[in-house]
Amino acid sequence: MYATQQKLQRTSNKPKNIKYHNQKLILSMFRKAENLSIPDIADKINLSKTTVTKVVNDFAAKGLVKTSGKGSSTDVGGKKPELFAFNASFLHVITLSLGIKTLSCAVMDLKCHAISSRSVDCDIQVSYKKAIRRMADIIHAMMKEAGLSGREVHSIVLGCEGIIDATSGVIRYTVHHAWGTNLPVREDLARALAFPATIYVNNNSRLAGYYQALLNADLYEPVAVITSSFHSIGGSILENQQPMHGANGFIGEIGHMIIEPYSEIKCHCGGYGCFESLVSPQTVLAQAGKLYTDYPRSCLYRKAKEGALTITDVFEASNQQDPLACILLDKVIRYFSILIHNIVLLRDPSRIVIQGVYSSAGDYFLEQLRRQVNSLPFYKVERDLPIVYAPASALNVYLIGAGYYAVDVFLDTNSLYD
Repeated sequence: MYATQQKLQRTSNKPKNIKYHNQKLILSMFRKAENLSIPDIADKINLSKTTVTKVVNDFAAKGLVKTSGKGSSTDVGGKKPELFAFNASFLHVITLSLGIKTLSCAVMDLKCHAISSRSVDCDIQVSYKKAIRRMADIIHAMMKEAGLSGREVHSIVLGCEGIIDATSGVIRYTVHHAWGTNLPVREDLARALAFPATIYVNNNSRLAGYYQALLNADLYEPVAVITSSFHSIGGSILENQQPMHGANGFIGEIGHMIIEPYSEIKCHCGGYGCFESLVSPQTVLAQAGKLYTDYPRSCLYRKAKEGALTITDVFEASNQQDPLACILLDKVIRYFSILIHNIVLLRDPSRIVIQGVYSSAGDYFLEQLRRQVNSLPFYKVERDLPIVYAPASALNVYLIGAGYYAVDVFLDTNSLYD
């Protein structure tokens, strides 16, 4: 269930603005379902068929809902009901994710199905001006490929690394790119496009967390999401299914929390002992290169010796209780447990969700992490803290989260409702 639908179910019986709330509720039902009939909708939300018919007809006149055939007759026979569906191609959203090495882009319909997606090189050596140009170029190319005009694009959402002021669309600070500070990326991207566009900018990890909120739409308590790529780690603290930003956009920068103050491992931010630098796959594999000679019987020995070891190899071996793999991950698990302990004391989330690279670590990592975290005295006050992996996705979770964010903004537009 979508967050909007859950909220509306709680408020749709209030006399004030009841028509507006019923319209939003019905549209949110169409957004999730493939096909709905008037009787289906009326039964599910306890409204009269006359009321539902008027709302559906209004949406059909606006183009948001379309007819989709006939349903099945009831057990006693009778006329087959007319079916309706959400018109996902009414408008489109374009999402971009600027990572450490690539710029990814997707064109999505209003159900956040990717019509097309692609990535281009955009590593940290690329200047800010060239990055803006590449963003504009890939947007134009994908719109042409999809046969879309500017009028058919509701909005563009850009996710990137660093400290982001989502309200002003400014990148306050970039950790990996040497671009300086206070970059007006929303303004600069709008200027580079050949059509007027509504543009939103946010941190990649917050957008990934937004997607996670929709997967747990029944949870209104705080949820902490830890998102890892091969090169960076970020987070998102969600309350009422909305990502928290903070006064300066720092909330969620968990990758740069100091976990090991006396560590000699330097982070991209310039600090030492940051969570991101301690648990990055590169750090784990570098550690394997130092330890493998002590474990000649390890299934990782040959690959470590040849310099061909991958983090996936380490995950798979740990689940087979390989001693070298377990030693490598035990240190990572310790750092994760310290991070989660600090998050809990600051925000007291109802669950921790692990996205990205470490969501593929498997049973050993998750079981040991749960054991360490839940062994601390504070966690026995009521119940163990749920720590779960996010489900795998075929598309970049940053792009998906950005798409859902854009569509939610669109469907909150008051002009859609009477």
